[in-house]
Amino acid sequence: MYDKYTAVPDSEIRTLVNFLAYNTLAFEELTEAGDDMLQRAALAGSMEQYFTSGVYRYSLYADNFTGEESPVHTFLFDTKAGHCAMYASSMCLLLRYMGVPARYVTGFTVGGDNCAETDDGYKYTVLQKNLHAWVEVYYDDIGWIPYDPTPSGGRPAAGTYELTTPPLPETSHTTAERTMPSDSTTTSETTETETSIPSVNESGEGTASAPNGDPTVFKIIVTAAGAALLLFIIAMSVRCALRSLDRKQSRLMKFFK
Repeated sequence: MYDKYTAVPDSEIRTLVNFLAYNTLAFEELTEAGDDMLQRAALAGSMEQYFTSGVYRYSLYADNFTGEESPVHTFLFDTKAGHCAMYASSMCLLLRYMGVPARYVTGFTVGGDNCAETDDGYKYTVLQKNLHAWVEVYYDDIGWIPYDPTPSGGRPAAGTYELTTPPLPETSHTTAERTMPSDSTTTSETTETETSIPSVNESGEGTASAPNGDPTVFKIIVTAAGAALLLFIIAMSVRCALRSLDRKQSRLMKFFK
């Protein structure tokens, strides 16, 4: 059991060594914690506190997968931002490298607004937003104890979960200038709609042609259609990006299965 849950990919060893070397003050005197239960608990607790102290921030959109380095390296040294899977996998690998049996766990959190009392007992509603990842550390004669290194903004605890929507891309608004003919007597930027003057017959009854459609209504319709199309394109782009992120993340997480 110890061999399985202390294994680390060779490709990540350099990243883990460098991280521990740069953070000697945070984990001072805790580098040999594998065999001692108290040291093991102190290391796991201090590492959980380090990741939730504000040095790293929670984000669903941090790009940790497109660089030359591994996603763990990019998260720990470059972006210092990511979702719960990045925090849990990084802490799990660090603990394993230091000899602490640890495992990466995913599941759903329940409680708070997700819990309702019924005539048959308590009913829990589990939503996709309650999906979460954390770390469990093994203690002899005790079992697996959970640790959550994700900052509070990314923990779907007590039925709450905050998402930060990505900023919409800035769109440039260009005003087209119209060049009026030199012999035109119209100087206004807007052209008034011409209407026919009604003709009046001898009996006093007038006949008139219907006025042209209001151009303002047409502009509103075109603007609304353009805005809807823009939002659709943005939504599809974000959806494709998230699917690509999930595929890359799933390949990384196969090691823990």
